[in-house]
Amino acid sequence: MIRVVMAGDYPLDPRRIRGGIEAVTYQLAKGLAQTGEVELHVVTRRKDVTRYRQETTGDGYTMHFLPSPRRLSNLLSGPTVDRLNLRRTFRSLAPDLIHAHGQEWYAYAALETGLPTVVTVHGILHRETELLGHSLAGRVRGLLYNYSEESVLRRARHVILISPYVAEMIRPWSHAQTYAIDNPVDERFFALDGTAEGNGNVLFVGNLSPRKGLPNLLAAFVAVTSARPDALLTIAGRARDGAFLAGLKAKAHALGLDRGVDFAGHVSEEHLLELYRTCTLLVLPSLEETSPVAVAQALAAGKPVVATRVGGVPYMLRDGKTGFLVAQGDTEALALSIVRLLKDDDLRRAMGQEAKLEARQRFSLANVAHKTLAAYRSMLAGRGE
Repeated sequence: MIRVVMAGDYPLDPRRIRGGIEAVTYQLAKGLAQTGEVELHVVTRRKDVTRYRQETTGDGYTMHFLPSPRRLSNLLSGPTVDRLNLRRTFRSLAPDLIHAHGQEWYAYAALETGLPTVVTVHGILHRETELLGHSLAGRVRGLLYNYSEESVLRRARHVILISPYVAEMIRPWSHAQTYAIDNPVDERFFALDGTAEGNGNVLFVGNLSPRKGLPNLLAAFVAVTSARPDALLTIAGRARDGAFLAGLKAKAHALGLDRGVDFAGHVSEEHLLELYRTCTLLVLPSLEETSPVAVAQALAAGKPVVATRVGGVPYMLRDGKTGFLVAQGDTEALALSIVRLLKDDDLRRAMGQEAKLEARQRFSLANVAHKTLAAYRSMLAGRGE
């Protein structure tokens, strides 16, 4: 039995998951516990927890919720109070190894303990911070995140790669032993019937931020509704910046899309499953991505995907086989690809069937959990040192 601490963003309520990393840690924790070969402790920090809380889950692992000061932004609490609390908690749990998600303060604190640590790289912060804007706050945030990422990657001896794109991007800083393991997908997505008729429902799932390219999607959807008047774009995701969301809604109104776009907000997991079940396709017009969970979920549900050819997305989609890849910012190509899938029932169904088969091989929870367990054993056996 291996005693493992998994550290990363984790949902306070698994029925309402905020973003891809929370989805990954929640699913992977369940999968590892199901192997019966890991004594698992999951450590997460949250602004909505006022005191330390420990609880045993029904899935067979122990949760440790650490409070993060509400009055301090993550930018301030992460490298100070949170980092110290994380480091103290890791040492008190005395694990055989720590599995940290992301290149920020979970990984930074884990490496400070001197305990065996493996880091899963989620997102390339050096690329993502380029999209934070040129305000003073954006520049400071970018400098701090970039410092954390570079420090973590230079010190980490073991890294899990969720995409070949990660291997390409971390090469300047990292000489770690690497393990190629995809993100897992909730088994409930595989159970969905992917053969929905071409009902005109187009789905976007993700946090609402400039990185996701939503203004380009709205511009493209004008052409989509011209070709298919009954088309409906559902935008499901949390907006951290109210002004950005207001700007998107204003743009949709200015483009005459009041009836063609539904801003669904942050939805429950049950609602999300229903959105995937009833959509015709998923669209992801991002400016930067690593291995987006939304794409893996769509493929598991048997839905074709139209996405921009950025970052790690081309490693997830086979252009013309499980979806369409378009150039970033090419709104005409984005619209044409969406319309083609809405109108061509045979093509859409063939792509959906191929997508589900590929997703089962790559993203099933059991497969990902066993690969992760094998990586742990390799680390502890001292191979690759």
